[in-house]
Amino acid sequence: MWTPSTWRGKTANLYTIEYSDNKQVHARSCLSKLAHLPPLVTPSEVSHLRVLLKEVALGQRVIWQCGDCAELFDHCETTYIADRVRLLSQLSLVFSLATNIPVVRIGRMAGQYGKPRNGLTEEINGTELPKFYGDVINSFEPSRREPDPDRMLLAYFHAGCTLNYMRALARDSRIHETAGAATNFTREGSFLGIECSSITERQKYHHSDQLTNPVFTSHECLFLHYEQAFTRPWWQPGEPAPADAESAPGRFYNSSAHFLWVGDKTRQLDGAHVEYIRGLQNPVGIKVGPSTNADELVDILNLIDPHYEPGKVVLISRLGQRNVSQLGPLVRAVQESRHPVIWQCDPMHGNTRMTDGGIRTRDLASMLAEITSTIEIHRQHNSWLGGIHLETTPDEDVVECVGGINGPQDKEIGGFRYKTKCDPRLNRKQTMEIALEVARLYTELHRRDRVCRARM
Repeated sequence: MWTPSTWRGKTANLYTIEYSDNKQVHARSCLSKLAHLPPLVTPSEVSHLRVLLKEVALGQRVIWQCGDCAELFDHCETTYIADRVRLLSQLSLVFSLATNIPVVRIGRMAGQYGKPRNGLTEEINGTELPKFYGDVINSFEPSRREPDPDRMLLAYFHAGCTLNYMRALARDSRIHETAGAATNFTREGSFLGIECSSITERQKYHHSDQLTNPVFTSHECLFLHYEQAFTRPWWQPGEPAPADAESAPGRFYNSSAHFLWVGDKTRQLDGAHVEYIRGLQNPVGIKVGPSTNADELVDILNLIDPHYEPGKVVLISRLGQRNVSQLGPLVRAVQESRHPVIWQCDPMHGNTRMTDGGIRTRDLASMLAEITSTIEIHRQHNSWLGGIHLETTPDEDVVECVGGINGPQDKEIGGFRYKTKCDPRLNRKQTMEIALEVARLYTELHRRDRVCRARM
C-alpha cells in the first residue's frame, strides 16, 4: 500500500537532511506550513504535459529540457527569468524550423534548488563543513552551511515568484518572437538545407505552438521531506474523494513542479526515491548511468509504470562518450518489456572532467559525440530519441565548459567568468551550437530514412 509517506520506510541514501536539535521542531512547523500553502502547479497543467509527452512517446514531438545545474534564489530576478525562457524558446524554435518537429519545452527552473553531492562534508580552509546541498537546504557561503528549515519556505516563495512571471511571459508574444535567432544562422537563402519560403511557413506553425504550450517546470526529486509536503490529492476541489484516497498510487501529484526526475545516485529499486515517485500522477524521469543494470531498470519500470502509459516515464541516459555503447542493451531490454517510455539524452553529466588546474569542466565535443552516438544507437534499435537534457545559462560571458566555435579552452576555465555553484553549464552560444547540431542530426536521420524507404 502506497501513501505519500511510505518512502520513510526505505533507504534514502545521503539525502535525508538532519536538522540540529534546536531546529527540528521548527522544521516540522515549516513542513506543515508548506503542506497547507496553495500548490505551485495544478493537476490540469500536469495533465497538459502528460498529453504532450504521449505525443513525444509516439515520435511526434521532442523534449528540450534546459536550465541551471543548481538554481539559486538570486536567479529569481526579472531579467534572468526572461532570459532563461527566451533561450529555451530560441533553441526550440531553431530545432523545430530545421526538423519540422514540435518541441515540448521544460525548464530546470522554479524549483531546482537542491543538488546531490558525494559525501556530506568537505574541508574548507582546514575546517570540515557541510557541503552545499542547494539553496533549499543551506547557503553556499561557508559560514552558513548548517541546514536551515526556513529555506524550504524561501524555496516555495522564490519558485512561486518565478512561476508567476513565467506564466506572464507565456502571454507575451514578444518572448516567443525568436525568428532572429534562426535568421542569424541562415546562409545563402537556406537554413540547414531548407528554403526560406518553407522556413516562413514552419515559423508560423511553431510560433503558434509555443504560444499554445507553456514552458513547463522541473527539478530533481531529491529531498523527500520537502517533496512530501507538496504531495496533494489529484482530484479537483469540490470533487468527492474516492474511498481509497489515502492509499491510491496515481491519485496524488507533486504540486511543486510539472515534471520530476530521480537521479543516478537515487534510482535504487528498493530505495526511498523510487518508492515516492511511483505514487505520483506527474510524469517522472529516471537518470540512467553507466552502473545501470538492464534487469533492475525493467523492474523499476514495472513498479512506477504498472499500466504501461505512454509518456509516463522518461529515461534520461547520461552515460558519457566513453560508455555510450552500453545504451544498446538497455534500449533492447526496455523494448522487450513493452513499457512505452521516452528516451532522453543528458550529454552533460557523463562528460565531466577536471582541468589541469583542478576545475570541473565539460567538453562540447564530447557532448556532441555522445548525442550523435545516442541517436545512432536508437536508430539501430528502431527506437526514438525523444529529448535532450542540458545544463545551461543564458549568460553570454560565462566560461565553464570548453569548446565550440571560437569557444574557451582549458586554460581559460576559472576566474570571475566561472560562476556556477556546482556543475559547469553551457553558455548561450554553446547551447545554440548544440541545438543547431542536434537539428542537423535529426534532419539527416530523416533524410536517410526516406532514402531507405524509397529503395524498399
